[in-house]
Amino acid sequence: MGFDKELNHAYEALQAIMSAVRLRDEGRLLNVLNPEQAYPEEMEKHLASLRDNQESIENALKYNYSNGPLKGTNNKLKVLKRVAYGFRSFVNFRLRIRLMFSVQKVPSHKAARH
Repeated sequence: MGFDKELNHAYEALQAIMSAVRLRDEGRLLNVLNPEQAYPEEMEKHLASLRDNQESIENALKYNYSNGPLKGTNNKLKVLKRVAYGFRSFVNFRLRIRLMFSVQKVPSHKAARH
């Protein structure tokens, strides 16, 4: 029966962490990450990682800023660059970037000839 208690305690901690992130509740998160709390050894490894990054996690809960969109844009550009390796025309490469991000309407071939 000792195993069930440990499993239940770990499950409750996981749910508390998920709810703290979802509700942006810093106090609840700090309560779970409190080193005085005793968790199963397997979970302590992961909680130690969260404790090491606690300041960053707290900032993510406090502020609505994220560099995720920028990282996504950079990743798209890197993939396009890798796929377009060997293309000779930088103009076409730039046009493809604009098309990809809908920055500007791309002229049709008919309009470009006139």
